Amino acid sequence: MAKYFCNRVERVVESRGEDYWLLTLNTEFGGMNEVLYNLFSETGRREYADCARRFDKPAFLEPLLQGRDPLPGLHANTHLAQVNGFAARYDSMGDKAGATAVHNFFALLEKYHSFATGGSNWREFWFNESTVADAINDPDSGAVSQESCTQYNMLKIARRMFTWSGSPAMADYYELAMQNGVLGIQRKPHSHDDQHDHLHEHHQHHAHLHQRQHQHHLGLGREQVQEVPEQGRPASSDSLTAAMTAVYETQPRPADHQVVSWPQDPGAMLQSSTGLATNAAGPGVMIYYLPQFAGEWKGERGHSWTGWGDPYNAFWCCYGSGVESFSKLADSIYFHRTVNASAAAGVAAAAADAPPELFVNQLVTSSLEWKQQGVVVNQTADMYGPESAARARLVITTADEAGTAHFVLKWRIPAWTDPAAALVKVDGRNASCVPPAPVEGVADSGAQAFYCDLGPEWKSGDVVESFFPFKSRVESINDQRPENSRLKAVLVGPWVMAGVTDGKRNITADPRSIDTLLSMPSSADLVSLRPFTLEGGTQNEGPILLTRHAANATLLAAPHPQSSSRAAAMDATFRLVPGADGACSDGSQGVEGVPLLTPGRCVSLEPMAHPGQRLRQQHDGSLTVVAGAGAGVPPSVFTVAACSEPGNLCLLGASAGDKAGASPSIHLLAPAAPQYPLGSRVLKGLDSQYLLVPIGQIIDEHYTTYFEFLDPPAAVSM
Repeated sequence: MAKYFCNRVERVVESRGEDYWLLTLNTEFGGMNEVLYNLFSETGRREYADCARRFDKPAFLEPLLQGRDPLPGLHANTHLAQVNGFAARYDSMGDKAGATAVHNFFALLEKYHSFATGGSNWREFWFNESTVADAINDPDSGAVSQESCTQYNMLKIARRMFTWSGSPAMADYYELAMQNGVLGIQRKPHSHDDQHDHLHEHHQHHAHLHQRQHQHHLGLGREQVQEVPEQGRPASSDSLTAAMTAVYETQPRPADHQVVSWPQDPGAMLQSSTGLATNAAGPGVMIYYLPQFAGEWKGERGHSWTGWGDPYNAFWCCYGSGVESFSKLADSIYFHRTVNASAAAGVAAAAADAPPELFVNQLVTSSLEWKQQGVVVNQTADMYGPESAARARLVITTADEAGTAHFVLKWRIPAWTDPAAALVKVDGRNASCVPPAPVEGVADSGAQAFYCDLGPEWKSGDVVESFFPFKSRVESINDQRPENSRLKAVLVGPWVMAGVTDGKRNITADPRSIDTLLSMPSSADLVSLRPFTLEGGTQNEGPILLTRHAANATLLAAPHPQSSSRAAAMDATFRLVPGADGACSDGSQGVEGVPLLTPGRCVSLEPMAHPGQRLRQQHDGSLTVVAGAGAGVPPSVFTVAACSEPGNLCLLGASAGDKAGASPSIHLLAPAAPQYPLGSRVLKGLDSQYLLVPIGQIIDEHYTTYFEFLDPPAAVSM
């Protein structure tokens, strides 16, 4: 097939000329150069390398070789695929021009065109240098930013660049792009959602760790492929066959192609009265773009290519790359490098005799069988513990239980931790992990990732442990225009933290003090609320309450019965907080020093998704949301009481400095959302607070990726 294809290309050039061929390269032709260079590497047939060069677009390649930026105005994924081809050109032929183009491309993209997530582009294109705020400030551009296919290709590029250099910075980038640009593009099933299965997932690392995989034979340089036994195909389903038959009987395919959907498609997008998508979550539910505009969400926005897709009617290009991305989640966790003395021409004897190296690049619960060294390693990792730190534990097992192994274990110390606070231990003893010395005149050169070299002598049962506290930091948007200088993303460890909001992004705070502005929310004392009234001895229950932010107000309403998203669950969840000044609704001081869910306690109610805000009960018994204590309108204080039903608790009355009228009582129910999303923080400024969630954990929430930091008054110390 390749021979036929390349012969056809040459016939086009012969009949139409070089100029015509160069015009064809302005179309999206995928990774043709990469495929053909890889084929040359496998076969050694030079005609495939020559054919691959036909797809090295000169108008794109030559500026990169010269260090100039050709990206503005180019379709992003068309050219990212070509960059992977330039990398394959270097890998297959040793042509340094390919590596030069890749390095220059990566530097230009990172410096001028990238978001904090490691992704880039909006409307599928790159625009002028340092104008990224255009995707943040414009709702139409922000809704169609960071095409998922482009993040897939960036991971491929980063992986190849790591195999050339072994640079820990490339391992850091791979983690950043994976955590913030891949893990959140598939809508997880509720059974895997941290809100519904949090006790299980708390002991996992990523959402992808539910399918633990073995990683074999990864090396710096060409990867050796593991042989995997052929898996049996699932038996055909009579009901599935019948459903397919029904589709084609009712909607037969005409001579020209027609796309049809399933009858009563279970993946159809349903729009509830709360504006929340209720399509089923799980495999096959992915997104084309990762929105960046404040108040955007991953749900449908009126275009067929925005919002969550479904398993039966959506198969954009980002489905293909998305499926592959999730099939490669165990990729690039480990790499090995061996200097072969017989093949190390020009390498000093001491270097040629150096022990092999095993790189631990990612903190992911996983297993590795390193057959060349007769070693198995098993890693368990937790990024979501209560200490705001990442923990990992790796156990080494040799082929001979009583034997030893000889290799250097290179443990990545990421840039997102403080090396002075990071700990690496071998069998309980602290290892010496010395960061590289800062480079004079180079900003932040002392805060880069590096490897801690451990070993080289190992025995079966040796244990390596690491503890990496998260650094909190802000990253200015990639935009040089002064009016956008206040836009900054908040990062904690490897995560870009999305603020849950329906459009607001301002916060009065000093970003240089970000550590003092962040706290971890407690999932204790979460409840849902159902008001009820008693009339003539009859109890009349109202709907479960939830908060819903409109453009300029916060409303309390009943959720749509079909709505089952996590955003709706969070909106229907409230946190009990101690009542202001301890004053209960009956004027007493209540009970202190006991849990809040105790009869007699005085409490206020904070909406889970909107920290700092409180519920206030009006004279007619209706409930509204106010900004919280100190904002001019005081919140209501309720009294926890035993309900008439044995074992149940209620909130009675309200005291907000005025009389409560015909106040209904409120049943306290088990929380719709039993805990905050994993990795959550609260960002607190002088005028507002935001719930922050790692963007890879965002599902149905409306959010912002960037905040506009406003200067606090000079006399105020944050």
